[in-house]
Amino acid sequence: MNWEYRQWVVNTKGWIDLTLPPQYVDQLNELAGQGWEVDQMMPIHTGISGTSAVVFLLKRDITQGVEQ
Repeated sequence: MNWEYRQWVVNTKGWIDLTLPPQYVDQLNELAGQGWEVDQMMPIHTGISGTSAVVFLLKRDITQGVEQ
């Protein structure tokens, strides 16, 4: 398989009860409908304030012929 990759950065707030707001789940479902799947997730930490963002690395098989 040949893979195409992209990143998606989600800015976050808080550090105790960190969840994705519903609109981000909707966006992930939309990307999944275009053939994208989460390959990796990386939290980005800034000092003592906790996680400031989560970076999603997404991939999809470019042989599927799905348009961006």
